[in-house]
Amino acid sequence: MRRRIPVITHRFVGERYSDNGLPVESLSELVALRKILLETAKALWRRNNPDRERLPANFEGDFELRFYEVARGSVGVTLERYVEVEESLFDEVPQDELTEAVQLIVDSADAARGDQPLPSGMPKLVLPLFDEYGRTLDKDERFELLSPQRGSPVEYSAETRMRLSSWVESEYEDITFIVGEIRAADLDGCKFKLRLDDGSKIQGEFTPDREEMVIEALRQHETQKLRLKAIGVYDALTRKLKKLKQIEDYWLDTPEDSQYDDSAEPVWKKVVRIGASVPEEAWKGVPTDLSEKIDSFLYSAQGAEDG
Repeated sequence: MRRRIPVITHRFVGERYSDNGLPVESLSELVALRKILLETAKALWRRNNPDRERLPANFEGDFELRFYEVARGSVGVTLERYVEVEESLFDEVPQDELTEAVQLIVDSADAARGDQPLPSGMPKLVLPLFDEYGRTLDKDERFELLSPQRGSPVEYSAETRMRLSSWVESEYEDITFIVGEIRAADLDGCKFKLRLDDGSKIQGEFTPDREEMVIEALRQHETQKLRLKAIGVYDALTRKLKKLKQIEDYWLDTPEDSQYDDSAEPVWKKVVRIGASVPEEAWKGVPTDLSEKIDSFLYSAQGAEDG
């Protein structure tokens, strides 16, 4: 069953909004909020799925956000999305990366407003995106963010934005999952050089008990890759990985796993999409008993061609 559920309510508060109107330029704030939500959800998915290289097919499409009205009296906009649920679970909020992202973003805004530490689960690579969120706010204005899981709204002002921006340094650390090809190894120093899919190279260290694994990955580097879970150091502006500070775990990525793309669009979705593109007039010519008499239709059609 497909139903529409609220994701987050964004209220515009200030003299500019006292007539219940929403200035066109303020729509950019909703675009910025959407980007923060989706990028946070992506980072959480990668954190939760360290053994997968790519996001699932249509990841952003499944988290498409829409609003259907602007509430009068508070100039509030509720962003919503569609979810597939069982009828017995109709009233439950789906527990996925977008739901978690909403709560982390609201909690981060609350922490910034109260001059508290950033929530530990908030992906730091998303922080630079807050620079785009709140750009249209004047000194006497603010946003109010309300998530379905929270009883009261959280204020987001120009000061909140500045506080969040202050957490962005020239570089930051975050958990990372990468996969690459070992191009060189120093067995005496227990170090190796990994080439990533984008062609960049990064150095890591291994423990003596993993030496055999590193040698195997180096010997078969054209087909055998190494997958890492590590604390990485990122450039805050480009959000690119600069170096690995500490490797927490690593294992061989088998050729079979590399060939299988589990992020590909399911066959049934392709069939539905193709079927939807066929004009309705064309379907009228399809026999209603085609599935029951498929052989009869196929062989009769072939006989007609042979004749």
